[in-house]
Amino acid sequence: MNNLQRLLLTGSTALLRFWFGFAAIGYGLFLGRVSADHFEYRITLLIMHPYLWALLFVLVGCVTIYGAVTCRYSKATLVVEGFLGVALWSAVSISSSISQGSIGAVTIAGVVSVFLLVRYPAWR
Repeated sequence: MNNLQRLLLTGSTALLRFWFGFAAIGYGLFLGRVSADHFEYRITLLIMHPYLWALLFVLVGCVTIYGAVTCRYSKATLVVEGFLGVALWSAVSISSSISQGSIGAVTIAGVVSVFLLVRYPAWR
C-alpha cells in the first residue's frame, strides 16, 4: 500500500470534516441569497425554497463542525452529517451540472461528502 492509499484509507478525516462544515455553512448562506434570475441555480431553486436550502446546509455544517471538534459520532450525527449531507450536496451538484452543462466545484463537494460518509468514524 503506497502513501496516498494509506492516507485516504486510514488517515484521520477530522480536519477535512471541520473545514467541510464551514464550506456547507458558507454555501448554505450563499444559496439563501440566490434569486431565480441566476440561470445556473434555476433547477436547484425549483427543488426547494432558497431559505430551506440555507437552513439545511447550515444544519449540516454545524453538526459536521460539532462532530469534528468534539469527536462524538452518534447515529444522529451520522444521519445529519452523513446521509442528509450527501443528499444535499448530491442534489445541488446534479442540478448545477445540468444547469451549467459542465462539472463544477459543487460536484467535487458532492464527491467529498460521499468520501466523508464512507469514512465515517463510527462505522469502524
